[in-house]
Amino acid sequence: MKKILVLMMVFLFLVSVGYATRPDNAAIKIDSLKYEPYPVEAGQYFKVWIKVENYGNEEAEDATFILEPKFPFSLDSNEDAERNIGQLDVAEEVVLEYLIRVDDNAVEGDNEIDFKFTTDGMAWVTHTFDIFVRTHDTMLNVQDVSVSPSSVDPGKMVTLSIKLKNMADSLIKDLRADLELTRRDVLSTSVEYSELPFTTVGSTNVLMTKSIGPLEQKIFNFKLLVDPDTEPKVYRVPLTLTYTDELGNTTYEEESVVAITVAMEPDIMMNLDHKEVYLVNSKGDVSIGVYNTGIGDIKFATIKLLESEDYEILSSALMYLGNVDSDDYETADFTIYVEEENPKLLVELNYEDEFNKEYTKSDEILLDTYSDEEAKKYGFVKSNGKFTIFIIILILVGGGWFLFKRFKKKKHH
Repeated sequence: MKKILVLMMVFLFLVSVGYATRPDNAAIKIDSLKYEPYPVEAGQYFKVWIKVENYGNEEAEDATFILEPKFPFSLDSNEDAERNIGQLDVAEEVVLEYLIRVDDNAVEGDNEIDFKFTTDGMAWVTHTFDIFVRTHDTMLNVQDVSVSPSSVDPGKMVTLSIKLKNMADSLIKDLRADLELTRRDVLSTSVEYSELPFTTVGSTNVLMTKSIGPLEQKIFNFKLLVDPDTEPKVYRVPLTLTYTDELGNTTYEEESVVAITVAMEPDIMMNLDHKEVYLVNSKGDVSIGVYNTGIGDIKFATIKLLESEDYEILSSALMYLGNVDSDDYETADFTIYVEEENPKLLVELNYEDEFNKEYTKSDEILLDTYSDEEAKKYGFVKSNGKFTIFIIILILVGGGWFLFKRFKKKKHH
């Protein structure tokens, strides 16, 4: 029984103290603030709940509350900023709810919002609250991708540089750049993997940095060795960027493709493939062979035999060869009249590589000529058959005449 009496006395004491600390007149207290979601995001809406309480010992009359948003916050036209509650009894609580829009260009961090009130026609009282804003999307921009050299020969080194910039006003954390040198192809019944013809040198294919501040840049350099037997063409290498926002709440992943051009100047050789002219002051056909000894194909090839004092061109001087694949050849035939000994055939070859780069190659091809005796000796020129037959006939006639005379002389004896 004594314990009950003691507890009742303590309770009455606390109540009397509570009322004793209340102002004699009406007094408004902004007791708490809550907003969702937290943090709010740029370009989105959020709700805020403000609890107001009359903690005075008198009723509050004509209680009016106004939310005064300023950038980056605003209220839509259907959302009333001013709320007229009227009378607030002693110890009465009211929760006011607002739907607030966040501007797309809001800056990440704490942003202020004002809330003011008045009662009984008294002066306005303003409370300022902080609302934490997070940019709606962390923006990591790939500003530049450069390859040095711009085109690389098989078996050579190339540097791939990727310049990244944090376009947001907040920190980017745990940035990882993954150059995917193994391609993964998902088929209907299986998954196939194929290796791109590049090998990283001095690092792995994954580069990382702990953080990038607002508007800061970061450059990742990948040094790659091109396989010696790589086919010249443009290789598209997948690049994956992963990072988190400043709070570490959201992980972002961005996929893109970077291009590396593997190319080398075509290796072309021109040579005399065949000829039918061996003597000066004679005409015949010559065949020029165009040999592609490189690893890349050429296309739209034309070959031209240029004018010279050593020979006269009797056929068309320009021939179209078209495409000449790697380790293949084409020939062009011309008819000429040789006017000087051992003339040099002046040829000009025009073509494009696989990347439409134009090339011109000029050359001088020696055409050996021979004397009549040499030509006959080597079998390039056949002897005059009629003259030989005539000599044989003369020998036969002379021999026959000699035998006839001898036979006639013996008969007389």
